[in-house]
Amino acid sequence: MQVKWTKSAQKRLDKAIGICYEGGLDEEGHPKDTRTLLQKAALVALVNKLREAFPAISVVGHNDLNLHKACPCFSVVSEFCEFVSL
Repeated sequence: MQVKWTKSAQKRLDKAIGICYEGGLDEEGHPKDTRTLLQKAALVALVNKLREAFPAISVVGHNDLNLHKACPCFSVVSEFCEFVSL
């Protein structure tokens, strides 16, 4: 797994952990959920590990915090609703 700090993550390191995955665009470059089953399983495993380390975790997508963003191109709130508190 590759870890890369983005500008937004650097600004919020005291409050957030950013998770990125490869994909999210269709062949024409439009936002689309392109995750593989392996990516979905890895994301669930990572969120569960983070939940162990940070029990008060709230899991949201970039698009839940900024309506002008399409990423991560799926509904994080729906998939991880038990970890959400906006």
